[in-house]
Amino acid sequence: MSDSEELSSLERVKERLYDAEAPDAFKEPTLSERPVERARGWNHLEVVRKEAELISGPARFFIVAFIFFFVTAGGALFYLIYGGSSVSTNNVNIAVQGPTTIASGDTVPLLITIENRNPVAIHAAKINITFPEGTKDADDPTKPLTLYSEDLGTIDSGGKVERTVRAAVFGSEGQRVTLPLKIEYHTDGSNAVFIKNKTYEFTITSSPITLNITALSQVSAGQPVNVDVSIRSNASTILQNVAVSAVYPFGFAPTATTPAPSTGNSSLFVIGSLAPGEEKHISIRGVLSGENNDDRVFKFSAGSLATADALTLTNPYTSKEADIKLTKPFLATTLSINRDTSDTPVVDAGVPVQVTVGWTNTLATEVTNAKVAVALSGEGLEPASVVAGSGFYRSSDNTVIFDSSTNPVLAALQPGDTGQGTFTFKSKSSGALASLRNPFVTLRVSVAGSRLSETNVPETISSTLTRTVKVGTSLALASKIVHSTGPFNNTGPVPPEANKETTYAAVLTLSNSGNTVAGATVTAALPSYVRFTGSVSPNDGSVTYNDTTRTVTWSAGDITSGGAGKTVSFQIGFTPSTSQQGSSPILLFAQQVVGVDRFTTRQISGSMPALTTQLTSDPAYPATGGFGTVK
Repeated sequence: MSDSEELSSLERVKERLYDAEAPDAFKEPTLSERPVERARGWNHLEVVRKEAELISGPARFFIVAFIFFFVTAGGALFYLIYGGSSVSTNNVNIAVQGPTTIASGDTVPLLITIENRNPVAIHAAKINITFPEGTKDADDPTKPLTLYSEDLGTIDSGGKVERTVRAAVFGSEGQRVTLPLKIEYHTDGSNAVFIKNKTYEFTITSSPITLNITALSQVSAGQPVNVDVSIRSNASTILQNVAVSAVYPFGFAPTATTPAPSTGNSSLFVIGSLAPGEEKHISIRGVLSGENNDDRVFKFSAGSLATADALTLTNPYTSKEADIKLTKPFLATTLSINRDTSDTPVVDAGVPVQVTVGWTNTLATEVTNAKVAVALSGEGLEPASVVAGSGFYRSSDNTVIFDSSTNPVLAALQPGDTGQGTFTFKSKSSGALASLRNPFVTLRVSVAGSRLSETNVPETISSTLTRTVKVGTSLALASKIVHSTGPFNNTGPVPPEANKETTYAAVLTLSNSGNTVAGATVTAALPSYVRFTGSVSPNDGSVTYNDTTRTVTWSAGDITSGGAGKTVSFQIGFTPSTSQQGSSPILLFAQQVVGVDRFTTRQISGSMPALTTQLTSDPAYPATGGFGTVK
């Protein structure tokens, strides 16, 4: 092998290129053909190429233009919806703070906040709130309020406005009320009216009217029957056109009613107007006829009339029934609880209760070995508190017994003979009742004796009478003035100095040891030298201030039993005068609280004394005193 053959082809080309003796002529190499297998896939590409050649140029242009239009439209739509500078009702936020439950007729305070989160200002903003039929203006109970509307003007980007709306809403117990809210507004460069809607819901937990029916649970057929109906307003505003509709049972013939019923409807009693807490009465007297052990039911409904001359209830708020059983008693018994003979008397927790049991022989024959037993039961009873009085207390079954051993007269009762026995008991204390719901004490009176029948055969006779005693709750109000603590950043010198303002926090707390209290309201007046700053915590619209009467009102709503209760704080400012130096002036006059016990339907109230600059509840108050004496 020659040296040139050992070289690579590249080196041989290089050698020839730099060879001094170039060849005479270039000899073209002969190329040989060798069939090569065609790669797979090219047939498909060729088919595609041929199909593409079938699409004309205008068609390809149309397809490209369509794709461009689709992409452009999609991008524009995305920008309009999600663009950072878009204007949308979604960027207008409506927040409503208010109670979730109210008693019918109570004032509903709503704190409404409208916030503009759009990148531009909104103009001619207007708020509309639609209230249900029967709603009244909280400041003028005679004025209906079906639509609240107010112009809000311009709300800048990022700005917000607050409005407090108060209305007295009426409805039946358990009714769910939905308030529609609507915000209308315009924007620059557009004639369109934008609308943002929102709803607010709350539940009416009690009727604005309480009905109480007083009647005997058992009467003899043919004897006169008295049914007394009391109508009381639980509302915080005046109720107009109040009326009561009565449905009498079969066999009842009314003989006298006070007041007289409507001339167009003998079972409709027009009450007229009822002021908050006012109570009116209807007395119905008649005769019941029927057989022994027949049941008779009286039904009463209370509500309002559309007009003073209407003959049917338009808005019934509440109803109640009274059951009366027809019997043939041999000993007519009566039961008085603290001189109250109604079916459901009310007593205070832990307070002694006086019980008087009376009896009368209504037969035409002698009754011998008469025995009157009163059995006490119920979770509200304190068994150890029973004092038998003129009877005997059998502690094994909590029964007070009156018989011939305690009262010799009961050995033989002649026709028409009467007598009575007394004893006392207590309900459990407020602390012991805290874990109970709607506590009560039941008194069941059983009367037994012997008489001679028409055939002169001895027989045993008996009858019963039951009363349920409701135990009322105790609503407690606590109040204090503090400076170093509380939800506000109070300022000013302590002790206060003449002609320099010092701010304080007034703290009110309501607690309840028993039944739920509805419509609890606390009021307190400020002296002329004390300023209401407007700062309230929590700022939920429940605290209002009347500048004319200088009265702070806290509409606390329902206070349930147990727990920490409800607390509210508001800030006041005090600038003492030189004439007050050396004294401890009053900062808040005496506070009063009122509410309605839902279980007993009885109004309860309480008060706390005036608060001065002597801050005995403030942690910074010195033991030596003088912390509140004006310098």
